[in-house]
Amino acid sequence: MEQNNRVLTRDLKLFLAAVVEVTKAPGTVERLLQAAERAEAATERYMAEQHELRCMKDEHRQYLARAGKEHDERLAQERLAFEREVEARRKRLQIDEDETARRRESVNRDRELAAALRERLERKAVRAGAEPNPGL
Repeated sequence: MEQNNRVLTRDLKLFLAAVVEVTKAPGTVERLLQAAERAEAATERYMAEQHELRCMKDEHRQYLARAGKEHDERLAQERLAFEREVEARRKRLQIDEDETARRRESVNRDRELAAALRERLERKAVRAGAEPNPGL
């Protein structure tokens, strides 16, 4: 440990001696201060840019979240509209099928009534002595 302390003390002495030598030269201190100010300004610009980048990333994340949510909502609305349309078509198809079945039943009843009427007319004609009409 004592060895480390001696090395640190020696390094500190060398550093301070170099500082004293550098500061003896005219304008060195001003150049160092200007360099320090430039470094500080560059650091501030860097920090401001980093802050701006973080803000932009946050805004972008929020935009993507909103856009994703809006897209999901739009898809859900389109899906609901499609399901409603399919259901409406099913109902119309069922109504059409029911109407077709009623019409078939009506046509079948009409045919049965026409056949029964034809038979009665033929029987009447046979009783009256006339020849049956095949066109009826």
